[in-house]
Parts: sequence; structure tokens; C-alpha cells
Amino acid sequence: MNVIHIAETVKGGVATVINNLTENNEIDSHVICPESQSKEIYCAQKTLFSRTGRNISSLSSLFLVIIKTLKYNKFDVIHLHSSFAGFIVRALFAFKINK
Repeated sequence: MNVIHIAETVKGGVATVINNLTENNEIDSHVICPESQSKEIYCAQKTLFSRTGRNISSLSSLFLVIIKTLKYNKFDVIHLHSSFAGFIVRALFAFKINK
């Protein structure tokens, strides 16, 4: 099973949850997270984006990384760990941009 975890930020509890969920070796896990916080995530397969805060530049960077990652990879489960990531992915699926 291929699972992708997407988070706008991974500080604190989000990092703990993602690390707990990705430690199962029977599941192929991938994480999209901010480059500046990537050391908090232990998963080997990471795609990073530039985050400078809660601003349009950071959201645009996350948006583009999500599009590219979902376009070129097949995932069985998409696990969203933040409201902005949830909004972006739901919008992509609503408009079928990921196909």
C-alpha cells in the first residue's frame, strides 16, 4: 500500500503523528512537508516545499509540489494533516487537476 502524508507544517504533534504512522515497514510512505521542518520527519521518502509562513508564496509552493507529486505517483491513501493541505487537495480533486 502506498500512502502519502501532506502537511503545511509539521512542528510538534503533527510530526509525532506522521512519524508514528510512517514507521510501519509494510506500508510505503511518502511525506510532503516544509523544507525548514524536514528534520522532524524520519520518513526516507520526502518531498519538500519552501515555507516562509502562512502566506500566498508558501501556499503556492505547497500547491505546486502537491500537483507534481500526485501527477507522477500513484497513492492508495492521501492523508492530510492540515487545513490548507486539505483545502488544496480537495480543490484539485474537485477540478480533477491531479489526472
